[in-house]
Amino acid sequence: MVALVPTLCRHCNTRRATRPHQLCNSCYFAPGVLALYPSTSKYAHRLSAIGTRGDALPEPTDAEPGSEAKILVLGERARLNQKLWHDDDAKMVKFRGYLGVHLHCRVHISSALLSDLRSEEVA
Repeated sequence: MVALVPTLCRHCNTRRATRPHQLCNSCYFAPGVLALYPSTSKYAHRLSAIGTRGDALPEPTDAEPGSEAKILVLGERARLNQKLWHDDDAKMVKFRGYLGVHLHCRVHISSALLSDLRSEEVA
């Protein structure tokens, strides 16, 4: 019969490792210790963190979300190992349409165009 030896904490080597990264409870929650030890799980690095690739911040794009142009921009950013999204990228716009219904739209309708539409509807 084989005796199982408990795994000791990778940091203090005194207590039994009961937490991820093969650390004991005290070392796991101690500030700064967790960052010193990479995960030992075989599943930890299976998927890369999408959208958090490199440190290089890309140029913002005016490409509409979901459009073919935006998909091409994301592919280029991934190829260059840049972050996939920029805070100033174009966003979907929610506006109250001339029928009084909330619509999701990819383009801005100026107030002048909106007033023209309303005047045509009345006429």
